[in-house]
Order: sequence, then C-alpha cells, then structure tokens
Amino acid sequence: MAHGIVAIFGLYTPKTADAVTSYTRTFQMPFVGIGQSETYRPVSPFQLSMRPRYEKALVDIMISFGWRDVHYLHDTDEGIARLDHIYQQINKYKLHINLRNKFLPDVDSTMARLTRLQAKDQDGYKHVILDMDTNSTSEILTRVAREFATAKVNFHFLLARLNIHELDLSYFRNGGMNITGFSLLDPRNASVVNALNDWKLLDPNLWPGAGKQRISLDAALGHDSVKVLVKAGRQINTIMWRRYPHRISCYESPPQPWLLGQNITDALKSVQTDGLTGKIAFDEYGYRKDYTLDLLNITGGRGLSKTGSWTSGKAGLQMRPPEIIKPPTNRTRIITSILNKPYLMEKTDKPPWGGNWTGNDRYIGFCKDIADKVAEKCEFDYEIKVVEDSQYGYYENGTWNGMVAELINGVRTCNSLSQGEVGSLIQFR
Repeated sequence: MAHGIVAIFGLYTPKTADAVTSYTRTFQMPFVGIGQSETYRPVSPFQLSMRPRYEKALVDIMISFGWRDVHYLHDTDEGIARLDHIYQQINKYKLHINLRNKFLPDVDSTMARLTRLQAKDQDGYKHVILDMDTNSTSEILTRVAREFATAKVNFHFLLARLNIHELDLSYFRNGGMNITGFSLLDPRNASVVNALNDWKLLDPNLWPGAGKQRISLDAALGHDSVKVLVKAGRQINTIMWRRYPHRISCYESPPQPWLLGQNITDALKSVQTDGLTGKIAFDEYGYRKDYTLDLLNITGGRGLSKTGSWTSGKAGLQMRPPEIIKPPTNRTRIITSILNKPYLMEKTDKPPWGGNWTGNDRYIGFCKDIADKVAEKCEFDYEIKVVEDSQYGYYENGTWNGMVAELINGVRTCNSLSQGEVGSLIQFR
C-alpha cells in the first residue's frame, strides 16, 4: 500500500481471512479475493469474492437425490468452513439430513474410511461428499473403482468443490461409478476455448499449471479478477485519480485510509461482464450473483455428462436429459494408406442424393472401418490421405518414398505393412 497500489486481488484461506478483513477495513483498501467465501464472520465492506457461495447448490442436490444420511470427508480447514455453510442451509430450511463429518489428511486414510463403509454396508447405498483437492479426488475415485471392482460398490460421490472439470476422469470415460459435481467453467464456451488454446502454449515454468488442456478454477478466477479490476478502473474519473495521493502509510497512528477506496469498491461492485467463469456481477455485499453452475454426472453405464444446472437466486436446480461431454480436440489426424483390396478402396457408386462422395466418405474397406472405430473410441477427427506414388516404401538415392516416407514425415499408417518391416527406421509409440 505504501508503494501506491489502488486495489489488491489474490487468494486467501480461512486461516488468513481475518487478517485480510482487518487490513481492508482499516485502510479501506479494495480486495478482490478468489478464495473461499466466509459466512460466519463479519466481512469487510471493501472485499469482493470472485468465488461464489454455492452451499445451497450442494444442499439442493442432496434434496433432489433424496439423501438423508451423508458422509462428509474433507482434508482442509476450507472443508470445515464449507461444512459450516451447509449446516446453515440445512438449519435454515429445517431439513432432515444427517451429515457425518470426518477429517482425513490424505488419500490412504480416505481409502481406509471408504473400505470400512463398504464392509459395514455392502448392499446399501453410501452417499459421500468428497471435499478434497483435485489430485486427491482423482486418485480416490480411480482407486475405489479399481480396488472395489470385485465387490458390489454402491457409492455415490458428490464433489464439494467446483473442480470436476479439472479431474482426470479418463478411467470413467464409459462410466463405472456414480459421481456428481458442479463446474463454474463451461469448456464449450468460446471464451474458455480461446483461453485454453493460449493457456496450453504457455511455459509451465513461468505460469504454474499452464501447458495443459485444462485450466484450474483458481487460474480462471484470477483471469476474471483482472478483467473486473480493469473495467472498474476505467470508470474512475481521471480528475479523481490526480486529486488524491496513491500512497498510504502503514505506520501512521491512527491509520489513514485510502481516500479513493470507497469509490473504487463501488466501481468494482457495479461491474457486469462475462468471463471464463460465466456471468460476473456482484451484490451489495461483494458476493457473486446471477451465476450458473453446470451439473455434471457419471453413472455406472454413462460417461461424463451434463445433466442440469444450478442458478443462484430463484431459479435454483434445473435438471435436463444427459448430454455427453466429449473432451476438447483441436487436432485432425492424417491417416495414410494405399488403395489395395480389401484394405482400402474407392467407392464406385454414386451417393443417393446425387453428386460425388467427398472427404473420407470416398473410401470403403477394412482400414476405413478400423479408422472409424478408433476415431470414435479415442474421440478425434481424421483425414484419409492416399499415398501419391502407391508404394509401401523403399530406399533410393538416400531417401525413402511411399508409405514409409509418409510415416517418417509424421503421418499415421494403416495398411498391411507390418511394424517389423519399418521398426528399424521409425520408433512406434
């Protein structure tokens, strides 16, 4: 503050929330936080929270599913704070939900707890809320599916954090267990797609978490925080910027507040925009309002699907028919082959609607059928490219031609040429 900052944004935890509240209230310094919102302590009027309060969404899901006995497993103080929020909602609406709270510091202790629950009641459904970090949650879910595979597993997991989009759910591509969670990010949203395309190109050594197909919720909230700060800054009159000093002393007694703190806070609360985390707007207390969470679900026989949404305010929980969510793909694979019966052949008949066949539809044969199935299973697009010289490949004048040349140049091959024939030349993966 002594260096002339006009606002602060960043993470905070239940352990540091009191200090943040004290500093912002004393110095009237606007603070845009991306940590867990607190409801059981007074909040400074100069604080805004980018992470919405969504405990009502968790309670609405338990009501919709008819859960009465629920095991709440968490690994941090943040989990205790969220549990307190949930209890407030249960008491407010006089609901009959029995929450059994258990702090578990690591994955092994969580697995031990789940094993005991399974042994105690092998036939009944166990309703479990998992409030743990992304890596731990992914490992727990995968281990339950693998280690309990020979038993009748009747777990239904509800993920307490808004991080289901960050989890490695590849093991459940075709289902296998009941898992439900909320996401504040819609991976099909154009702004999210564009941000991910840039995010995966960044150096992870300089930008922790970058270089991946997924962006963390904290990173997305940080992105949106900067957007809110920029929009609010543009609303402040230039004359006001020049009139008031930007530096405030941390050592004066009594403390001197930041004279533009209230103006900047009011400007921040008035911002309405769209970001990576959807619609951004704030109520008079600095909490997110009018936001929407996607409800995502995996079942025993279906992979990750969008099954509804939850909107703050009166709309609440809205269920819908399952819509399968496919992982993002922005690459088209090239598959090279040679016209050779029965592996790959050009169609000789005309389409029933007239004209000519186009694209991959020009071909039939064993290789075409295999390519279709693999592309469907692995969820990618592809283009068939016939080898121009119709050769499998032979070495001439220091270079290879034919299919071997295509493969060396990075094209996938599909034909009767065996791996052994080119294994000495190209490393297969």
